[in-house]
Amino acid sequence: MNNKFVRTTVNVISMLIPLVTFALVIIIVLRSLEYRYEIDKYEEYYFTIDSKESTVVETSYNNEEYTVDKDIKVSEYVSCLNRQFTYDELSDDIKLSIKTLENLYNSSYNYFAFKYVDIYTGFTISYNENQEIFTASTIKAPEAIYLYEMAEEGKVNLDDRITYTQGYYNTGSGILKNTSFNKSYTTRELISYAIIHSDNAAHNMLMDRYGRINMYNFWSEKGTKSIFRTNNNWGVTNANDASIYMLELYRYYNTDTQLSNELMDNFINVIFKPLSGRDGKKNTANKSGWTGSVFHDAAIVFDDNPYVLVVLSNTGGNYSYLFDLTSKLVSNIHRSYWDYKYNECIKIISR
Repeated sequence: MNNKFVRTTVNVISMLIPLVTFALVIIIVLRSLEYRYEIDKYEEYYFTIDSKESTVVETSYNNEEYTVDKDIKVSEYVSCLNRQFTYDELSDDIKLSIKTLENLYNSSYNYFAFKYVDIYTGFTISYNENQEIFTASTIKAPEAIYLYEMAEEGKVNLDDRITYTQGYYNTGSGILKNTSFNKSYTTRELISYAIIHSDNAAHNMLMDRYGRINMYNFWSEKGTKSIFRTNNNWGVTNANDASIYMLELYRYYNTDTQLSNELMDNFINVIFKPLSGRDGKKNTANKSGWTGSVFHDAAIVFDDNPYVLVVLSNTGGNYSYLFDLTSKLVSNIHRSYWDYKYNECIKIISR
């Protein structure tokens, strides 16, 4: 009887072993797929906008922190140029161009938000600047700026190495997905991949090593409200936040250190530049992002008097019209604004 029981038990166990093994394999595969989905899911992200918080173009000044002199054409009437002209003082041509921008962005809910900031005077034109939208790869810009500024302070070593493992594989943008696993890269290399090639795997590796909370604390102290707030590697942004980190990039660039120039070179050499200035895309520093329906870009335009331009949209792949037209309109406004200031200042000086 006991022998029969033992044989029966052994047979049952023998039958259960392959079933348990199979179940474990299925669990492992499903967990792997779930992890891969968590890494890749932003590629499927669609952000539906039912209404906008603001549909009015606003103008303002804010140059307390970002008055800089590098690459800016300043003449003997600089004191006049520093004066802040009110909207009512602007020429009719500038007001008409601003109204044209407002009409453009009101023509579609897909045309979500923009912000222009003249770096020298702080003159600002914005539309729906505080409403949040999915970041896509624009989040890689404040990440890179944070890491370089921490390196400048000796708190981050850009030569530290991080290993690219299978867990970081991402089917989205980038070049690491075409390389072999278990190879290590310096932080400096990963930042350049994240900016120039918009590499998703590089971004995830940097976030894991240096921490979202550290980046959130750094940027929130500078006035951002949305970026790095949510508990994932992507999160949400708004046009005002994007203008803050691009202005900070320009401020840091003007410290004229080896690291600040190296960082700016990454942004200047990005492969994809939806926004441009009157001299074309070669004269800009950009970081764009896209996934699902969202399509964004944030740029520094190195005009005679540089400016920041941010466009956030739900246009998806149909981005060209909005970004090209916004670039052109803002370039014309910027040029007209400075021509107007020069002309007005000449009148003041000649009195």
